[in-house]
Amino acid sequence: MLGAVVLLGGYLDTGENLGPRATVAAVTLGTAVAVVFTRRAPVVALAVMWVVGAVHVSAGMLPINVEVWVLVVIFGASRWGSRPVVVLGALSSGAVVLAALRPPLTDVDRMAAIWRIVTEPAVWYVVTEPDQAPSGLPTNDVFQFALSFRVIAMVSAAWLGGIVVRSVEQARQSRASQAVAEAEAARVQQEAAHLLEIARLRETQARLSNDVHDVVGHTLAVILAQTESAQYLPDSDVQDLKRMMRTIADSTRMSLREVRRVLRSVSDRPVSGPPGSLDRLVDGVRASGREVQLTEVGSPRPLPPGLDVVAFHVLQEMLTNAVKYGRRDTPIMVERRWAAELRIEVSNVIGTRPGPGGTPPLGGQGIEGMRRRLASVGGRFDIRHEEEPDGTYTVTAWVPARDAA
Repeated sequence: MLGAVVLLGGYLDTGENLGPRATVAAVTLGTAVAVVFTRRAPVVALAVMWVVGAVHVSAGMLPINVEVWVLVVIFGASRWGSRPVVVLGALSSGAVVLAALRPPLTDVDRMAAIWRIVTEPAVWYVVTEPDQAPSGLPTNDVFQFALSFRVIAMVSAAWLGGIVVRSVEQARQSRASQAVAEAEAARVQQEAAHLLEIARLRETQARLSNDVHDVVGHTLAVILAQTESAQYLPDSDVQDLKRMMRTIADSTRMSLREVRRVLRSVSDRPVSGPPGSLDRLVDGVRASGREVQLTEVGSPRPLPPGLDVVAFHVLQEMLTNAVKYGRRDTPIMVERRWAAELRIEVSNVIGTRPGPGGTPPLGGQGIEGMRRRLASVGGRFDIRHEEEPDGTYTVTAWVPARDAA
């Protein structure tokens, strides 16, 4: 659209001594091409305008109206061009000014006249009414200088206007980018918090599942062992039967307390006290009728909160597996060795064959639960078993034994 306007203006541009019509047409066409490329390719527009300027100077033409569109090209160079193009636009502005200053004012009288033009406001009338110029001033030079001064002002305004609009647009884009970045950061933070909450809930669910599995699994294993032993009691042995029933009741009561403690640990209510002593677990298995040989090495000492829970549930799961899968006619060997860390080892002669990888049937969840518990506090876990018949199945755990605060 602008290119068509430039061509129409060049076609209607008439006047004396403009130059050959072919040259005027070439200048007009070049200016139109430069205006068309101003937004898309500022460097191309500037290059075309340099060619147009060279044609204009070499032909000795007077300025024509259509060449005022050079201001649009200079504006576009500083508005949309890269940094080198902005500099090139400034150089082009200087070239326009130099072209407008022809012929050079080097005569002493002319320089004095120019000084008067600068210091006397009457110069502003010479462009529209040259007859009002101060006396003693060469009118042609006055007119030329005033025209050049206006050219300087317009070219400077075009170039600086492009810089200002460019800066404002960049500032607006920077604010928009910052707003987008802040919104994205807020979204990422919200998603991270959501994922963290999901991870926390899953961790809580896994811990709850492990704790309930340890508590209920141990109690059911002890109850199962006691009820199986009760089948072989004589009908007349009422006292032993009552003793076993009391043991079953005690085990069930302890299991209920443990389940309540586990549920409180995942609620907002405080957990009351440690889960219990390690000796109580051994005594409970003994009460079920299984023989347990306990060996204590080193000086026992209280474990800090958290570590005592890990040690309790790990030993609980070890004894549960020993009761479920060990031979009933052989003792369960338990060793607790106190040093820089608490080493707990439980071994038994295999009754029910372990599954692949040394994991007892139906015991995978308990084994993995022990691994996770120990890993969460910096402990270790190991399983060894002998392949031959009546081999020994040994589970060892190392729990950090930092002194309780």
